[in-house]
Amino acid sequence: MEIYQLTDFETNEELGLISIISQYQNSDDEVNEGWVDFNQLEETELDITDIDDFVLWFNENYVTQIERVYINYL
Repeated sequence: MEIYQLTDFETNEELGLISIISQYQNSDDEVNEGWVDFNQLEETELDITDIDDFVLWFNENYVTQIERVYINYL
């Protein structure tokens, strides 16, 4: 499983992790394009820094499907 760290385009703050759960050709490109549309270009009314909002929005608008990843530190 590949995990992707999403960062805010303006502040470079690390916002959260996602992983691709249903992969198609060019899934990496699709995730990158989706994050630019969502966070940088603000093509939604949702909170552009909320990873859960991004996952819902992305899964409704793209063929590739993603999920939020949480990591517990011991």
